[in-house]
Amino acid sequence: MLEREILSASNGHALQRLVMAYLVYDRCSRAVATDGLVTGRNPDNPKSIERLSIYYKAMREAENTAERLEGQLGLTPGRRGRVGKVSRKRERKTGADEFLGAAG
Repeated sequence: MLEREILSASNGHALQRLVMAYLVYDRCSRAVATDGLVTGRNPDNPKSIERLSIYYKAMREAENTAERLEGQLGLTPGRRGRVGKVSRKRERKTGADEFLGAAG
């Protein structure tokens, strides 16, 4: 992102959400791998049924979030060309700045 000049402070929260989506996906996939895709029936309730694991549902949501954020940030190959460079603010200095001190 630095080489392509698309990293800026305004993308900070999106990057944070992307990392969180990766972490949630990893943790949920580990839970699905150990516990299975289907949650078993409750033995105390005769009307209960087997359901998809809540971790699987969270894993799918995290995957969708990560894919969306990767596209917005230009991390996927298809979106790299569409993301524009971030314009950098240039500090304007004049000769009077030294004499007057910092503005604000």
